[in-house]
Amino acid sequence: MTAAAVLRGKLKRLQGHMRRVAFDMDRLAAEPDSELAAHAQELRGAAEIIDTWRARVGNEVQT
Repeated sequence: MTAAAVLRGKLKRLQGHMRRVAFDMDRLAAEPDSELAAHAQELRGAAEIIDTWRARVGNEVQT
């Protein structure tokens, strides 16, 4: 397994973990003034950035 493949796997696991945590934060953000919903949205944004990184690593391996 190449280093790039290992990195892609780790990024995928991190991305999945971040999305699960964001989902849990949304469930706990029942109060209207809770900041958890905003933090959950930030985690989702970070997960999207990781998606971009994974694609770049994949493209570098193919070229």
